Amino acid sequence: MAFSIVTGKVLRDNTGASVEIPVLISPVGPIRPLIDYCLSRKRSLSWQEKLVRAVKLFLEYLQANTTNSEEDWRTFRNFASALHQGTIDTQTREDPSKLFWNPINVRDANYMITLLSDFLDWIGRDQSPRAKSFNPQYVGNAFDQQVDRLAYMHKRSKAFLGHAWAAQPKTSSARLNRSTPIPKVFGKRPPDFPEDKFEELLFRGFKVAGRYDYRGILITMLLHGGGLRLSEAFHIFMSDIQPHWDDSSLAFVAVHHPSLGAVPDDWQFKGMKAANRAEYLSREFGLKPRDLIRGNLMAGWKHPALDERWFMQVHWFPTEYGQLPSRETTRLLPTRCMTGLRMMDIPILVTGSRRQPRQQASNTLMGN
Repeated sequence: MAFSIVTGKVLRDNTGASVEIPVLISPVGPIRPLIDYCLSRKRSLSWQEKLVRAVKLFLEYLQANTTNSEEDWRTFRNFASALHQGTIDTQTREDPSKLFWNPINVRDANYMITLLSDFLDWIGRDQSPRAKSFNPQYVGNAFDQQVDRLAYMHKRSKAFLGHAWAAQPKTSSARLNRSTPIPKVFGKRPPDFPEDKFEELLFRGFKVAGRYDYRGILITMLLHGGGLRLSEAFHIFMSDIQPHWDDSSLAFVAVHHPSLGAVPDDWQFKGMKAANRAEYLSREFGLKPRDLIRGNLMAGWKHPALDERWFMQVHWFPTEYGQLPSRETTRLLPTRCMTGLRMMDIPILVTGSRRQPRQQASNTLMGN
């Protein structure tokens, strides 16, 4: 029995609204409880993809290791071990289960176990009581609680601010099958680009066949000088870059929420102002915000802190970096026209080198 993951367009009611999510397909159809769970939790597409993958692996493991006599919690324990250790005999390189799994990274395996445990709890509420028995929560017997209390008191006595801790630990439940402990390591310094080579990167690294890649320069400036995430640059509209009111030589850049952000001031639909960018993109261009689609055209959104108008301002450091985006934006305009994009076609600042077919644009924004 094969399981596969596809992009599903889910219609939740009789309206025309739909949402794209990863869907797990079995030989008898989609796994509907998993669809309901993804829609109920309203988490990011990345979270949904990891959850669906975890469920897929668990179902494949159950199919390959079906035993009526095995208790459910032991089955889940063995599944967790298979994630950490793989399913292949290290000496013979054989796997009677035909899964042929290689060991998964400890952090990824632990995260899968957490996602899967929460999902099983959710579907075990009413629909399937057995689902909760795979990795149940338990308080522990009197001896377990005593050990936990002694461990807490020892940790409290060693802590610098231990006197501020509660005198007794809170009685809390734990999973029967727990995650594998990860050794503590010293964090390494994150990679960075040599500061003295940055100007050379801009004006030599982005010059190909005698022409500058202004799009690449603009994205690099927003990341290096403005501190943006890569995905955040792909949510900026042309109207989001304006001369700063205190210094017209600097660029004021606003990064709006992909759905809730304000629309351009000069846009109206049949005499009415759009409520937000999701409505604006839908009415004017037949598009969806890029954080709500799947595939290569998706641009993530990590929910940074925003002001009351649903945007965050780019703060340049040093301030000289803020002088380049305004110049590169004006150079980007003819570049967009040369690639076949007219300004009225799409408001996104950073677009692809080719125009997408109109029938595809109804579900996606332009590629990066």
